[in-house]
Amino acid sequence: MNGEGIFTYKNGNKYVGNYKDGKRSGKGTFNYSNGDNYTGEWADGKRSGSGTFLYANGEKQEGQWEDGIMLKK
Repeated sequence: MNGEGIFTYKNGNKYVGNYKDGKRSGKGTFNYSNGDNYTGEWADGKRSGSGTFLYANGEKQEGQWEDGIMLKK
């Protein structure tokens, strides 16, 4: 799959955004069934680039991500 799309997982997680070769790539939002969400850039199916992770409890992490991990500031 390439281009824009929406995918809802059986567990209630949902991704809305861009795909490249069937993986999350480019800009998108991943809503977790527990109320957390990440909005930002993706590469090869992982959080990568600028993004914001908002936890259901209101805590927020903003910054640069690489291979799904937030880089230290």
